[in-house]
Amino acid sequence: MPQEGWVLTNKIELSSDRAAKFFEFLTTQEEALKQIASDEQREAREALGRVYSLLAGYGSKRREMKEDGKGEEPPKRG
Repeated sequence: MPQEGWVLTNKIELSSDRAAKFFEFLTTQEEALKQIASDEQREAREALGRVYSLLAGYGSKRREMKEDGKGEEPPKRG
């Protein structure tokens, strides 16, 4: 029973021989799989950081426009 995190909902049924081979594969590739997971987490953090930067920049630009008396212009839709 997992304590927290991902829970497998679409189970794959394997014969005992295939399950043993799959487990062996996962065991031998554990470091590579950990590296892949680490890389994906880093990329997600970087993407989230870019989103926060864009939002902060947009907020700053809107505040500057208000302070300059330009008011708020609704975004143009194309």
